[in-house]
Amino acid sequence: MKKSATFVLSASILLLLSGGCIGLSSGCLYDGHQRHSGSHGLHARNDRDSRNHRHRVRREHDRLILGEPVYFATGKSDIEPDSESTLESLAQYLDENQDISLLRIEGHTDNVGMPSSNLDLSGKRAKAVRDWLVEHGVDSDRLVAVGFGDTRSIATNSTEEGRAKNRRTAFVIVQVRGERPRGRADGGGTMFE
Repeated sequence: MKKSATFVLSASILLLLSGGCIGLSSGCLYDGHQRHSGSHGLHARNDRDSRNHRHRVRREHDRLILGEPVYFATGKSDIEPDSESTLESLAQYLDENQDISLLRIEGHTDNVGMPSSNLDLSGKRAKAVRDWLVEHGVDSDRLVAVGFGDTRSIATNSTEEGRAKNRRTAFVIVQVRGERPRGRADGGGTMFE
């Protein structure tokens, strides 16, 4: 093997061992917090050191932040198996924090495709997460699924990295037991039942 090929292979193995991702045809962007929403990247885990940290849920103001995003099949609302442990952590967090009486699950997309299709996809993805949580013991009255399509970008849609950031599922605390709701349950988006 040539030196340059050995270096590339060694760097790739090192990247995988450190929890990185090697992109295939889709250009995987995983850096510990993001990855293309498709299933085209190789993602290695260092089970001993990072599994518990990666799937931890934390509360920041009115948001729940997951240790890792929820991944879906490209262009579909099917939750990828890699996201099961992330969602298990969220279900456990909600079980341990019964004071959260209403959580909005928001689906967001990039701007690729028709706006109406993006809205539909984002809502179906939010609903898929809601359905998964309900199937795993979370009271359905505590959850609302809302699609926003490409209307609330958090990054530019002119680069693949920006589009990857815009494809996301967010979790917003709408109501805490004993308090007035923090705005509308739908947050200005479209509810999906």
